[in-house]
Amino acid sequence: MNAKIGENAAAYAAVAVGGGAGALCRLGILNLFESPMCAVLICNVAASAVMGAASVFANVPPKLRAGLNAGFCGGLSVFSGIAKDADIALAQGDILQMSLVLAANFALSVAAAAFGEFSAKCALGRFGQWTR
Repeated sequence: MNAKIGENAAAYAAVAVGGGAGALCRLGILNLFESPMCAVLICNVAASAVMGAASVFANVPPKLRAGLNAGFCGGLSVFSGIAKDADIALAQGDILQMSLVLAANFALSVAAAAFGEFSAKCALGRFGQWTR
């Protein structure tokens, strides 16, 4: 087998495993909350925080990074859920709720990514291992 094909297969496998784990976590969160809109927000914010924290680690192997970012975070976050929630609010004529869904998901996800990165830098800086 060609070495490049083997490398790609390992990355695809890491993304598949990570995606499955992220999707299972999303299902668990969706089952915990009565409001699917709240659950989608929590999933998106959590995935953003994980991805922000993961961006700090310079020595993470590319396959593991792909499994975590594209796989786990991709499986956990739910852009289609945001679109569905916003569409439902719009169809009901509730422009305020639609705007809140979009703004809350965007603002809180960006803040969570920044917080995840900041937290990881602080943790690694404390141990003298931060390399970025």
